[in-house]
Parts: sequence; structure tokens; C-alpha cells
Amino acid sequence: MASGGNHSAMSAGTVRDRNYHGITPSTRVKLRAIALRAISWCHQSFDLPSNGRILPIEGLRALAILLVFFVHYDALFSTLAPRHSLTLGLSRFTSAVGNAGVDLFFVISGYLIYGAVLRRKIQLMHFLRRRAERIYPTFLCVFALHVAAVLIFSDPRAIGRQSPGDFFTYVLENILLLPGIFPIVPIIPIAWSLSYEFFFYIVAPILVIALGMRAWTRAQRVIFFAGLAMLHALLFVIDALGLIRLAMFLVGILLYECISSRVMEGRLKAAGEIVTIAAFCVALIAGGWLISHSSGVQVVGRSGYYYPFYRVAILSVTIFAFVLFSLIFDGLLKRFFSQTLVRWLGNISYSYYLIHGGALHVFRLLLDAIWSSAPGRKTLFAEATARKDRRIDQDNLLTLDQDIVVPRAALGVASDATRQ
Repeated sequence: MASGGNHSAMSAGTVRDRNYHGITPSTRVKLRAIALRAISWCHQSFDLPSNGRILPIEGLRALAILLVFFVHYDALFSTLAPRHSLTLGLSRFTSAVGNAGVDLFFVISGYLIYGAVLRRKIQLMHFLRRRAERIYPTFLCVFALHVAAVLIFSDPRAIGRQSPGDFFTYVLENILLLPGIFPIVPIIPIAWSLSYEFFFYIVAPILVIALGMRAWTRAQRVIFFAGLAMLHALLFVIDALGLIRLAMFLVGILLYECISSRVMEGRLKAAGEIVTIAAFCVALIAGGWLISHSSGVQVVGRSGYYYPFYRVAILSVTIFAFVLFSLIFDGLLKRFFSQTLVRWLGNISYSYYLIHGGALHVFRLLLDAIWSSAPGRKTLFAEATARKDRRIDQDNLLTLDQDIVVPRAALGVASDATRQ
């Protein structure tokens, strides 16, 4: 009897081996092969070339694009949430916090671009051509879709262009990435930040080459850029110069000088990292609060609408420390931002940045169509739509940046996606 029982048990085990949860060994082998091919494809598609890679930088870009996503998700979908609900409050909170995503992008760009032009001699036009090759292919594809949407679904006159010639000029201004640095409403709502980026791409190498900064001592360069940041802040406060968020590129420059000097190596501690993470989170919340209550914390100058000077000052210090620990301290931040999946999101952040606003808008339109066609839902949807313009930004004004404030009606079909 015992041997018979053992034989039955062995037979059952053999069957389980052959057919585990209904999957035969041959099927498992095929599934594993498919999984390995998928992983290999992801590595080829989302991993960057190994030359000069800084793994945590790739992960930090993922954090930045996630924060930006919160802003545009709230702009398009928060109006469907009931008033005073937890859902609406959470959406508003993440949107306010998410505005720091662009600031983090600017710090990363300041660190990388300044480092690239300082480490070795470059030919300016070659450098700018390579930057354009990185930016324009994806930008022009997305731009063409947005222009088509304006022509098909909106009236060009709604964005202040009364004639075909005016509209052509407007399109050319957008192709040259002028909206943002100049008070021009962008066709791609989030493209204002590309104007800042390309402005920095032009100015940084010119400064380094024209002033011969490679021959300067590190202390001289730090004093120069720190002084430039303080001068910019002063001119902004007295309303003599705007575009305060350009200061975040200077934060990236100073970060590069700090890291390349190796002065902080061996001095960073785990306790300091915990304090930095906590301070960064508090700064995100404080920055979001300053956006939400900007009318109550105005300083003199153009920052009275949105993005006040205090917010940039707080984020400058905390993002500096946060990225510093992420790059040179072997702790929680560096390990997390070096994770493969996190880096993959960071490596597609530019394409995702340009595409996600339009994709969210299309999804919202599809949701609108489904919601409106459902029996008994038209009234609810109409009420949510009616609340839309009353609730977003409270004053029917849209702020592309601290110096560019335009009526919502001027943006046509793109109005919801622009909350930078």
C-alpha cells in the first residue's frame, strides 16, 4: 500500500512537472524566449549608448517628466471630479507640486551642457547643429500634428492671426522656438520650455568661448556665475528683467563646478541624504503652495501672477542638494535613479514630454464623446464642462510662464494642455 501510494505521488509530481498550472515545459520555454527578446528590444530601444553615460541623470529625467505629467493631467481631467472631493484635492496638489518638473529639467540641462562646453573645445555651429538634431526631428513631427489640429478644428483667427501671412509668420516663430523667451503663445503648449533650453544652448558656449572660461580658475567661474544669478534675481525683483526660471540653468552650472571639484566627495552622509529628501519634498509642497496662493505672496515685479521669486529660490537650493546626492553619494537616491526601468522612462522623457499633452487631450475628447453618449450622462458632463473654465486658474487667465499671461480664448483647441 505504501509503495502504491508513493507511486501515485510520484506520478502526480511528474504530471505537475510536465504541466505546471496548465503550461507545458515547451510552452514555458517559448514564453521565456519571448520575454528575453522583449527585454533585449527594450534595452536596444530605451538604453542610451554607453559612452559618457551618467545613470542617475537618466533616472532624474524620469522624475521630472512624471511631475510634468501631473500638471497636464490635472488641467484636462480635474474638472470631471466633484467639487471639494478628495480626488479633486489630490489632482490639484499633484499639479501644483508637478510644476517643479520643468525646473529639474533645466538644472539637468545646465549641468550637462555647461560641462560639455567646458571640458573640451567646441566649434559653436557644430555644437548648435548637434543640439538641433536632437531637438527638431521629434519636435517637427509633433508640431505638424498640432498645426493640422489648429487648421482643422480651430480658426487661426482665434489665436490672433487674421491673415494667411500672419499665420505663416506665427508658424515660423514657433518653428524657431521663440515662444517662451518672447511673449508668443506656442502652438505646442508645452514648447515654451524648449525656447528656454535652446536659448541656453546658444548662450552657454558663447560665454565660455568669448570669456575664455577654460583658462579661469574654478573659483573665478563660481564667483562669476553666482554673481550672475544674484544679478538676475535683483533685476527680476525690480522688474527690470523677467524669465526668472532661467536661473535654474545657473543652478546646474554651479552643480557641475561643485561635483567636478570633488570637494564634496567623502563628506556626504546617509543622514544628510535623508534630510535632503525631506527638504526636497517640503520644497515641492512649498513651491506648489506659492503657485496656488501667488496673489498673497507677491514680490515687486512680474512674478506677481505665478511662479514668484521665493519659489525659484527655494527650489534652487533643494534641487541642487537633491541632484548632488543622486549623482555622487552611493545611497538611496543614486541606487533608485540608476534602476533600469526608471532610466528607461527618463530616456524617452523628451519624446514623451512633447507627445503626452496632445495624447491626453485626445483621450479627453474620446472620454467626452463616450460620456456624452451614455444614457443619462449628458447633464452630468455638461455640468462638468461648465465648471471647467470657472475652476482652472480661477481668473480665466493662463500663465505659460511668469512673464507670459494670455487669455484662454487665445489658445483654441490647445488651451487645456498649457499650464506651465
